[in-house]
Amino acid sequence: MDIFDDFLTPQEIEKRWGINAGTVRKLISLGDFSPGEYKKVGPTNLILRSAVEKRWGPETAPRRRKPGPKRKSPQG
Repeated sequence: MDIFDDFLTPQEIEKRWGINAGTVRKLISLGDFSPGEYKKVGPTNLILRSAVEKRWGPETAPRRRKPGPKRKSPQG
């Protein structure tokens, strides 16, 4: 097991949990993750998997948004 398996980027969280990467970055900036739950490495945030699972539960298939109402085409 690699030490990096314990950390996730916001983009990985988006792919695996379906939580928008921008939302993850915003939560970090607002202080919703404690300093021990993430590390800033250059421009990248690395978040502990345990902190992600505590907040959003264990990894499952990505959540999918429900489709919105169908838009009318400009032709008709």
